[in-house]
Amino acid sequence: MVARLGGDEFAILVRHGADAAPGVQMAERVMAALETPFSLHGKTTRVAASIGVATLDGTVSDAEEAVRQADIAMYMAKGMGKACFQVFNSGLHDDMLDRLALKGDLRGAADRGEFVLDYQPVYDLRTDRIVGMEALVRWSHPTRGLLAPGAFISIAEDSGEIESIDRFVLETACRQVRTWQWERPDQRDLWVSVNMSGTHISSGRLLADVDRMLGESGLPPTSLVIELTETALVQQLSQDACAHLSALRERGVRIAIDDFGTGFSSLSYLQRLPVDVLKVDRSFVSGHDAPQQIPLLQTIVTLGDNLGLTVVAEGIEEPDQQTRLETLGCHYGQGYLLCRPTTPLAITKLFDSPAPRTVTRSSA
Repeated sequence: MVARLGGDEFAILVRHGADAAPGVQMAERVMAALETPFSLHGKTTRVAASIGVATLDGTVSDAEEAVRQADIAMYMAKGMGKACFQVFNSGLHDDMLDRLALKGDLRGAADRGEFVLDYQPVYDLRTDRIVGMEALVRWSHPTRGLLAPGAFISIAEDSGEIESIDRFVLETACRQVRTWQWERPDQRDLWVSVNMSGTHISSGRLLADVDRMLGESGLPPTSLVIELTETALVQQLSQDACAHLSALRERGVRIAIDDFGTGFSSLSYLQRLPVDVLKVDRSFVSGHDAPQQIPLLQTIVTLGDNLGLTVVAEGIEEPDQQTRLETLGCHYGQGYLLCRPTTPLAITKLFDSPAPRTVTRSSA
């Protein structure tokens, strides 16, 4: 039985079985059905669902409790990145309360100056020179300490606070890299990549935000890379989003796909999207989990070269990984072996270090 609870929320009652298996199977069927894009008023449209599964067992006293448990599981699925499902368990309730507390703390956090940026250098593996930076946001929470993005970004996306965080990252990174360019004549071509949310891209406001930040900071458009995950691109992909990205690219701003190879990879997406940079996910760089990883890594590097794209390998942690990448023809990389994410002051000192390959490895 299918029912609309209100708004964009629906419930499905599966009458077979006493465990979560039938509910999980139904969730998988719904997700599979929604993967196929459809045409709406002449535009290609995608719909992603967050699904919560609860079981009517001896611990559930009535239908209202069952719906409440499924609701909690659904919101936890949203927190996992959406387009997925979560089965309710007792621990989810505590997790949800914790998320709600963080959601409340996020309101106004940017205005209170609670966010800070670390930077991780991107190296030219052929020369050991720093050529770019990735800006990484951290939340200096007043009671919980320094929180990594994984602890709050999904909550910010769900609560609508993500655009204020995006603007902080964009403004701070542009000003910092422009300062380095002015202070360091040898870093005039230094670029910075900033992670932007798919919702910010789709809203159309990012274009105005980028124009304003570039104008205020004086950073050349070619020194800015807008970075989105492959999954976010696919979920938010629309004609309007593609047009916004194309407009950024026309200004000289480059577009990067992060975690490439882990989402819904398709040559058709690379055809449609104005992409300049492919950032290879660390799972392909490690080369430990499956024998197919090295051939896949070679395929991605070759694909990037053939399409005229810059390929950056993420997660370089061992010397043999860097050697393998150089052998395969991947010219750019970042990772703990080369340099961990660190503060602007530490990066400034790093510019003065001789032989970055030796110095950064000994300090990592």
